[in-house]
Order: sequence, then C-alpha cells, then structure tokens
Amino acid sequence: MFGIQQTDLVDAPPPVPDARPPSCPELGVAPKFGTDLGQVPGRKCDAYSLDETQRWAAAISYDYQPPDYAANIVSGPAAEQPFTQTMVPAPVYPNNVRLAPEGNVLFVTAYDTDAYKIFEYELVDTRWVLKGKPFLPPDHSSGEYYILSTPTRGPLRRMVMHKYNSVLMQSELLEIEYDGTEPTEVARTPLSALEVDLIGQPSLSADGLRLVFTSASTETAPMPNMPDTTGGGGGGIAVGDQSVFYVARESISTPFATKAKLLETVPSYVGWPYLTEDCGRMYFSALNTVWYLKYEP
Repeated sequence: MFGIQQTDLVDAPPPVPDARPPSCPELGVAPKFGTDLGQVPGRKCDAYSLDETQRWAAAISYDYQPPDYAANIVSGPAAEQPFTQTMVPAPVYPNNVRLAPEGNVLFVTAYDTDAYKIFEYELVDTRWVLKGKPFLPPDHSSGEYYILSTPTRGPLRRMVMHKYNSVLMQSELLEIEYDGTEPTEVARTPLSALEVDLIGQPSLSADGLRLVFTSASTETAPMPNMPDTTGGGGGGIAVGDQSVFYVARESISTPFATKAKLLETVPSYVGWPYLTEDCGRMYFSALNTVWYLKYEP
C-alpha cells in the first residue's frame, strides 16, 4: 500500500546486565580493587566483619571521653545507612570481635582474669547470649597475646590467629579447629613461610581458602590518587609501611605456606582488613572509621 514494503517486527532481546556480580579470581591471584573509597556510616568502629549475605555486621565501637574509655561489641544491619547497633553483653576491654558467616554466632577475644580468652555468643531471637565458658587456644602459655580471625562455616569451624609470645618475642600463625566445645590445633605456620616479618589482624574467608592480614610492606607502591589515612600526607605504600596482604591455598587440609601478596590499592597504615567471600569488597579501619574498596576484575 502506498508503495511501502511490509516489515515484520520482532521483539528485541533482553538488555545485557551492566555488570556481572563480583567473583573472586583464581586462588593464586590476589584480587584487585579500585581507588574509589567508600565509608560505612556510623559510630567509631573497628574490627568490622559481615555475615555471608553481607546484610548483617559486627564491630567494636569505641567511645573516647577522657578520662573514660569504653569498647563495646555491637552488631546491626550492614545497609549503607547509619550503622544502628545492638549492644552485645561482652566482657570488659575486648580486643576483637568476629562474626560467623551464618550471622548468628560471634567470637570475641578479651582479657579475662589472667589471660586473653575467647568468648562465644549465640543470637537467640534478638539477643546475643554467652554460650558456655570462655576458652583458651591450644597450647596456651603465660605472656601470650593473640588476635583471632573470622571463622569458617560451622559446625566444624576453622580459625587462624596471630599468636605472639611477649616473653620469647616470637610470632606465628596458628590454625585451630573448633567443634563448639574445645579448640584443636591443626596447623602452625612460621612467618618465614609467608615471607613476612610480622602478621596482624587476620581475616579468614568463609570457605577457609583465603586469608588477608596486615604486615610490614617489603615493596613500594605509589598511589597518588589514594586518600591519606595516616594524617601524614600521601596515600602510597613504602617499604616498612603497615600494609594489607593476601594469601590463599587449594584446600583447608594444607597450611598457608606461600609468599603473601601485597594488595597494592589498599592504603597503608589501615587495620582490620576484611574480604567478602565473593571478593566484591575489601573493608578496613582507619581514622576510627570503617572504609571499603570495590573489586575490579
């Protein structure tokens, strides 16, 4: 009609998603992160960790009001809005808190009477309840100080800890297995195997295959676009700076015993690194605040 050729219309294919969900690289490859720094709103927090859905978080909230000092264990929704918290009836002066992947178990280390001990809490309805008695790590001796990692999934959990003997001035990476009653040592890794001189604030993935921690950098990584988290000017990494490292293994039956890799885009002099299970975000603490970087495939 009117000399116009007939055209058959076909529905267009569905749009291609803008981006795939984050997915970790191969185990031996350290994940890379962008330089756009995000912030978790809320009170002054440290030792931040998430459940496997990344919807619930736990942390230590500090309150510095001289001459008083308070460190409270808090938990709450992890949405990017003010971090509203539920207080956990934790012991005095906790030094770290770790949320289990399931989101209903918390592990807290704190000084209790004569030694640093591990307290386990269980979420009952909306309340955190102390489960059993606090326990010591295997082969504990006086003068030892340790920082516990995030645990793997239960019921038989793996955790690693930085164990430091202040008398012998020795550090090592201790891995334990915990069945809900007593911890059992399963591996002990000298820091020389990771090619680092010290290790701090470890965080273990939910499957037990990836570990991030702080240590002194043996490399230089200039990052002019990164914000300064130290107050000293400049956001790069220099030899000797406290930096964040990554190490992985093929199975939980083998220890972490390969050279740790420097995560170059994570600023220096930050603490409490936490890598989400999908490697989508790297969280860390600096300036009494929790920050994060997003994964860039």
